[in-house]
Amino acid sequence: MLRYADSLGIAKVATGHYLRCDGRFIYTAKDTNKDQSYFLALVRRDVLPRLLFPLGNLYKEGVKSLAAEIPVLRGIARQKESSEICFVENDYTEVLQRHMEIDREGEVLDETGNVVGSHKGYMHYTIGKRRGFTVRGAHDPHYVLKVDPEHNRIVVGTRERLEERNFGVHSINLFEALSSFSCQVKVRYRTRAVPAQVTLEGDRGFVELEEPVYGLARGQFAVFYDGERLLGGGVIA
Repeated sequence: MLRYADSLGIAKVATGHYLRCDGRFIYTAKDTNKDQSYFLALVRRDVLPRLLFPLGNLYKEGVKSLAAEIPVLRGIARQKESSEICFVENDYTEVLQRHMEIDREGEVLDETGNVVGSHKGYMHYTIGKRRGFTVRGAHDPHYVLKVDPEHNRIVVGTRERLEERNFGVHSINLFEALSSFSCQVKVRYRTRAVPAQVTLEGDRGFVELEEPVYGLARGQFAVFYDGERLLGGGVIA
């Protein structure tokens, strides 16, 4: 967006994200239920002075009321709100199904590599999911611990095996120079931030949690906060 703005000689870019920005730092939105600061943790800090977030100090109900007063936006204001990807009506697998085969039965493994059941295709599963697959002879609920796309397999185990107290991060982006710091970290968008200690070496680091999290997914963002202020984030290794 900024490159395109540059091509037109435009200095500022505005988006509809719910968050606040003072040109130096990003802060959580006034409407904490809609806060989207998590998604901008890897934005380069040198572009912050050019970004505008006009919804940051508004509540969703107020935004819809304002939109309803503008004729061209009235239809949008009345639309049902999406809770998933905005262009997906029901489930993201419906979009995948248009482009590839997703219902390809595969093996369910335990943590030692034994085949213990079957599933309907790896694309149906995310870390922590507990339904949609079979586990022979299981007496306790089982959850997805790992997804293996290459071999169309999933690894499952009990809920206790989802617990994580520390993890690595890479591709780290920070809005100020830090090497070791205390913070609150979110490992998914819709999770509570938990206290943590972060130690960095270059663009990699190590996160030690003061309390466990469940369903940590490699490849998703770990995002660091100091109260309402976004410190930055990295990719879970």
